[in-house]
Amino acid sequence: MEKHAEPGTVSHGTMRNQDLLDTFMRFLEEHDRETFDRLCRTIVREGKMTPWFNLTDEQYNSEWMTDFVCNDLWEAMDALSPEEHIFSAHPGNGSDYGYWPNSLFGEEE
Repeated sequence: MEKHAEPGTVSHGTMRNQDLLDTFMRFLEEHDRETFDRLCRTIVREGKMTPWFNLTDEQYNSEWMTDFVCNDLWEAMDALSPEEHIFSAHPGNGSDYGYWPNSLFGEEE
């Protein structure tokens, strides 16, 4: 059975890696445990870091973590997009991350 998130906001009012990582990982833990587990292993193995919930400020702000949040984690969140939706920052508010209709981005539905 394919997994899908509900349309709307997942995170609002912040663009900090620490906040996004925490919110998106908790979302994945609830909605796609297999992907959540895989990403936890990625942080420890490839990032050579402690588990995601116990990182230092330096680790949260590292180039590796920025890349992880912007690529790996973002792709995992987008994979849960409902039909005709995309995971993105809302076009009217760059700190409102969630699942938005493709039409908001000028894409045909």
